[in-house]
Amino acid sequence: MALREYEERILAAIEHRLTEDDPVLAGRLQSFGECDPGLSDAPADGDVRWRAWLVCAIVGSMVLLVMLALILLAPPAEAPSGEMAPEQEQVDRTGDGQDTTATAMDRPSV
Repeated sequence: MALREYEERILAAIEHRLTEDDPVLAGRLQSFGECDPGLSDAPADGDVRWRAWLVCAIVGSMVLLVMLALILLAPPAEAPSGEMAPEQEQVDRTGDGQDTTATAMDRPSV
């Protein structure tokens, strides 16, 4: 965005005064944006912006597709076999030496 004529004069006066008062700071501020291409006076390239967004959209959709494929192609959980689950244990509840199966829910709380 271009500055108006009076704004440019004001900035030039501020620059001149700063150079007189503190030349070291003025030198640092003058070289502040030299390495940053985004701060240059060249017009912004609109093609770069939409290409960056296009790359982000493609990468994001690829990640979503991989996640969807992993969810849909995952093998179903197998039903438990005849073995007991780890939270089950053999408990003698009858008192006659006969083992019955009890889960953690069946145990009395202490």
